[in-house]
Amino acid sequence: MSYRNAQFINNEVPGIDIDIETIEKFRDRSREEAEKLGIEITMDIIKEVYPHVAGFYLMTPLKRTGVICELIKKIKEI
Repeated sequence: MSYRNAQFINNEVPGIDIDIETIEKFRDRSREEAEKLGIEITMDIIKEVYPHVAGFYLMTPLKRTGVICELIKKIKEI
């Protein structure tokens, strides 16, 4: 959801690795731009794995429930 959040997840959450190119995409983005980018990246991943999974467990930092609502809408369109 932001440059700092991507760095934190990459550095502090065991088992999650985010490539530097993806982290850098968030640099100097406004909150709205970063949220939009996060949704786009998430949807790219979801579309790739959708045929191979039974469902998704979605989490968002900082109580940004609007992001989850947007993702659910987009997932329903697949």
